[in-house]
Amino acid sequence: MSLLCLDFKSIAVGLDATNMACALGDIEILETSAKPCGNFHLLAQGENDLILDIQKKLSAEYDQVVDSCTVQSEIKELLNALFGLKKIEISDSLLILETETLSTGIFICSKFTKQDGTTLIELDSGRANGGICVAYITGPEQVLKSLEQEILKDRPPFLRNLTNITRPNEKFLKYFTL
Repeated sequence: MSLLCLDFKSIAVGLDATNMACALGDIEILETSAKPCGNFHLLAQGENDLILDIQKKLSAEYDQVVDSCTVQSEIKELLNALFGLKKIEISDSLLILETETLSTGIFICSKFTKQDGTTLIELDSGRANGGICVAYITGPEQVLKSLEQEILKDRPPFLRNLTNITRPNEKFLKYFTL
């Protein structure tokens, strides 16, 4: 099973592409969302080859695709974080990631689910943040510092900000809510 995320710079085009994706094969639409800035995202899951085929066809068909990604493993943790199904527990450090598109947020977070000791707490798709995707990742200080450096080295085009709060203050943790 794979996860597909496509970000569009037009709501109308995003809806048309969603319709086309449904016509191309047996996929499950997990979420579509029009954002306050006029952008739109499609989140769907399906069999690996079909998802890759849909991503390729929609990206070629629509010039309004701003960003896209597919994730072929560890999608359960991403979905739990995206839909708020995880209990909030901050361990050693807290990494806060902001991206301009959900696709970039999912792509970066999929790397975190593969690292020892890290937990993706929440992945906010940007519906209430003016289209800005925000992710909260917790884990050992050294692991998060290493991942932060790796992300900044590659500098994905839609990355807005990356902040690592090492050893958060107890007062902060007491009142911190996602």
